[in-house]
Amino acid sequence: NADYEQAKASAREAQRAAEAVGDKTTVARALRNIGVACYYNGDPDCFVRNSEQALLIGKEIGDREIEANSLGNMSAGEVLLGRTAQAIQHETEALAIRIELGDLQMIATSRHNLGELYQAVGELAKAEASYREGIEIFTKAGDRGGVAAEYSGLGDIAAARGEGAARTEYERAIKTRSELGLQALVAASKLAYGTYLLGVAPREAEPLLREAAATFREVKDRDREAWAVGFLGRAQLALGRRDEALRTIEAARAIGDRAAYFRARLTFQMN
Repeated sequence: NADYEQAKASAREAQRAAEAVGDKTTVARALRNIGVACYYNGDPDCFVRNSEQALLIGKEIGDREIEANSLGNMSAGEVLLGRTAQAIQHETEALAIRIELGDLQMIATSRHNLGELYQAVGELAKAEASYREGIEIFTKAGDRGGVAAEYSGLGDIAAARGEGAARTEYERAIKTRSELGLQALVAASKLAYGTYLLGVAPREAEPLLREAAATFREVKDRDREAWAVGFLGRAQLALGRRDEALRTIEAARAIGDRAAYFRARLTFQMN
């Protein structure tokens, strides 16, 4: 993407200028910006590499905030590289620093990130504990959007366990996000909820998935639109409407790539 390449080039210029005058704080921030541009440009190796360089400078100058943010960025990069154990380690270290600094918003963010990471490796008890701690801290910070994200995470945990509590948590997430006007996130919660309901109440799943697909289409999120449409097809299939279901699944194929199409046909579960 040309915009991200331009952002990276501008950050490189800022890095060189700061190095010329020995301004290490600005160098670290420039490295962070380079890494973020790499992240959005689909280059996680570059993201991790620049974040690690920023971390080393943060340690050298004793800037704990730079250290924490760099570790958080390294964690995000490791996720993209499929190295979840390293991601958990980095996020845990970032959390410890953020607790030391007393930044409620960032403490809660690390708690949420750890919830997602633990969930990804199947450590559901740890994931649940992280999300519940996140609710408490986001509430103290006055961040209702953050609280809604934790509700959604708890819905995922309950769904993975086959527990009916998934309904309550997803509905809380949808209600809170709707009140905040976060329509793309409302759609994400409807997609997760609808996916869960496929296995227990496909008739209830169908309108949720249809609404999610419409919102993703409106915000031009083609990947998640393909997912929603594909799972809508699964709901129609479960309701005995085979011809309609196959047409819907073919529509998902047209929206997304071939991999998304086959995932939509073969699985119920969203990650």
